[in-house]
Amino acid sequence: MRLLVGDVQGKGLDAVETATWVLGAFREAAYDEPALDDVSERLKSSLSRHLSGEKFVTAIIAAHGVRPVDGRRHRPGAR
Repeated sequence: MRLLVGDVQGKGLDAVETATWVLGAFREAAYDEPALDDVSERLKSSLSRHLSGEKFVTAIIAAHGVRPVDGRRHRPGAR
């Protein structure tokens, strides 16, 4: 299971649009990418195209109970 907890800047429809964009990008990346580092990079790449000016998103991504295909445990930031 992968999890995203986040907060978007602003209020109203602009904030809802940004939150929707974040969730869509996360769902796609979480399905395709085997490592959390890769999910994070995909989110940053996608959001850099969407966010403009001084808009920002704060988020934490986590995984629980995920086993890598090769049997090794993944520690974010470790290679």
